[in-house]
Amino acid sequence: MTPFGVYSRARPFIRLVARVRSNISFKRTAPPPLNSSVRALMKFLRQLAKTELVALAALAIAAVALAGFSAVQASLAANPLLGVADSAKVVFLYTMAFGCLPVALFGAPVYSTLRYFQKAGWLTAMGIGLLPGLALLFVATDLALWSLLCGVFVAVVTHAICGTGSNRSFKADGYAAA
Repeated sequence: MTPFGVYSRARPFIRLVARVRSNISFKRTAPPPLNSSVRALMKFLRQLAKTELVALAALAIAAVALAGFSAVQASLAANPLLGVADSAKVVFLYTMAFGCLPVALFGAPVYSTLRYFQKAGWLTAMGIGLLPGLALLFVATDLALWSLLCGVFVAVVTHAICGTGSNRSFKADGYAAA
């Protein structure tokens, strides 16, 4: 057989290989888009995480303020039970210990849910902050007053930081809105 005879018999196979190669694309394509329910869940979880962090930071600020107040009270007292530093330390730790659970398990999730459905406002935020203190009012009055004070502070700070959306003062074309 001649080389041309072998080539002529192999020609249909070469055409088939060329056709298969032309149909195979090695281009990178974008992954398929996520459906809207997955995107909504991801948006809510991202918003919840931000709200949790902001609320816990606001609780830490409230605990520092209450610890400072307790230290001033201890320094002004004639016969303090604890020293100034010990009084501040105890109040800070108890405020964080008693405040973390209501903030993490009640306040931030409820506020984040209301914010997701665009129902969060100043009054609803303050109401969320007041509820744990009001529930505690029937058990321990002194602790409930501290809880009411801290709850409202944490709720207001959280709403002030998380409640602000994007700046809508400019339109998409870059010009100021009238």
